[in-house]
Amino acid sequence: MATTTELVRKELNVKKLAKAPFNVYEKEEVKEEFKESLSFAQIVKIAKEKMKDMKTEKLKSAVKQTVAFCVSSGVYIENKKPKEIQAEIDEGKWDEQIK
Repeated sequence: MATTTELVRKELNVKKLAKAPFNVYEKEEVKEEFKESLSFAQIVKIAKEKMKDMKTEKLKSAVKQTVAFCVSSGVYIENKKPKEIQAEIDEGKWDEQIK
């Protein structure tokens, strides 16, 4: 079974992810920000593949875990920071796509 890192890299078609998470860029410790972005559909695809490993039967929980991975790896989703997407998921904005 592929790791979340491998699946994200495959979807982005990159060899490496960000060198640091978002909070490091905000402190300007790292000058070169990773600008790659996944679509929400790609997040759902990765979550579906990883559900068994995440020990959840709820797709929404798996999606939220995948989005959290993107926070720590500095990957945007829909050209937004993942924490914005997390808030939108909690508000129900993405419920139609999480079925």
